[in-house]
Amino acid sequence: MASFINKTNSINYVTSYQLTMFPSEFCICLQDLEELNLSQNQITYIPENISAFSNLRKISVGWNKLTELPMGIFDLAALQELRAENNMIRVIPGQVGDLHALNTLVLNHNFISVIPLRCAELKFLVKVDLSENPVEICPSSILLLHQKNELLLQKSKRKGLIKRSILLKKTINEQLDSILAEEKKEIFLFHENESLQDRSGIGGVQEESTTSLLR
Repeated sequence: MASFINKTNSINYVTSYQLTMFPSEFCICLQDLEELNLSQNQITYIPENISAFSNLRKISVGWNKLTELPMGIFDLAALQELRAENNMIRVIPGQVGDLHALNTLVLNHNFISVIPLRCAELKFLVKVDLSENPVEICPSSILLLHQKNELLLQKSKRKGLIKRSILLKKTINEQLDSILAEEKKEIFLFHENESLQDRSGIGGVQEESTTSLLR
């Protein structure tokens, strides 16, 4: 397990593929944390006393084996960013509406079919990712926000493809220019060589004619 806690205990990163649960003791001794990253582990359970992180602004529990989020998360009044993508979560409690400071909610690649109506109460929410979920019920405002983010993502990807295409075209043109320059150089040298041979041949003929006359 790799971990990092800075001197002010404001940021904590614990990422590996070995952690199966987040020790509840951490919730007691590291209450000043502002960011918590538990992504890319094998976590199946997060203790309820995670609510002790009263200053927590960002939490990432993506790429684990969670089937649910602890109710304690929804007591984190300062939480602005909740990422729980690529898990096995099936239900999002209505208490998600209590996260009034939340601006980012990432839940893609789970098994969620119902998005609580109380999500519409999240007035500061600007980013939502619900992709790859079998969603059947979702507040219209959340659905529209998700679709907007999807369009922005697709636009960003298109821009990236266009940029890569332009760079590729530029590289190909530069390579072609280099090849053409080499070919021109070879043609020039070929003609120069032929010219030298012709001049050498003429000189030889003249010399032979002069020799014949002297005889």
